Amino acid sequence: RFVVLTRPALERLAALTGERGRELGLADDVIAKAASQFSDSHLAVAVVNVPRGTEKVPQIEQTLSTGAVCLSLLNAALAAGGPVDVEVSGIAANALGARRIGGLCLDLARQTGTTSVLVPDSAIAEAQRILWREARVLVEPAGATALAALIAGAYVPAPGESLAVLLCGANVAPEPV
Repeated sequence: RFVVLTRPALERLAALTGERGRELGLADDVIAKAASQFSDSHLAVAVVNVPRGTEKVPQIEQTLSTGAVCLSLLNAALAAGGPVDVEVSGIAANALGARRIGGLCLDLARQTGTTSVLVPDSAIAEAQRILWREARVLVEPAGATALAALIAGAYVPAPGESLAVLLCGANVAPEPV
C-alpha cells in the first residue's frame, strides 16, 4: 500500500519528530536533522506492508515484495543525487514499481553504501525461463530480478564474495515461461 504524504502531513510529522526526540533526550542537532527530512520535503510516499494470512501469497513474500517495491525509487534517487519521480514500467512493475523514494530511506542507503543495479526485462524473463527449465522453480518477474542481475552481468561478485539469491513469487502466470 502507498500512502502519499503532502505538506500538512509532513509538517505534523516534523513536529512529532521533534517532540519524540526531546522525550528521548536526543541532542538538538539530531532532532533537527530528523525533523528536517519531513519539514524540507514537499511530498513523500510511504510504502506500507500489512501482511495478510493467505495460502496463496505467504507472508514472507508479502514482506519481501514491500521491500522490492522501493527498489526503482532507490535506483533513481541514487543516480540523481536526491529523490526523483520515476516512470513505473516493465514486466516486474507490479512488485518493483514505486514512483519516488523518501529522504529517510535514501539517507540510510547512502550511509550504508547501498548500491543498486538495473536489469532489462529480457534478462528477467530469461532468468525466469532458466529457473523453470533447470530447477522447475516458477517465480514471478520481481522474484527473478536478483538472478537476472547476475546473468546479465549487471552485478559482478567480487572475488571470494559469497552470494545468496532469494527467489520468491507465488504470484506468477506460467504462460510466459
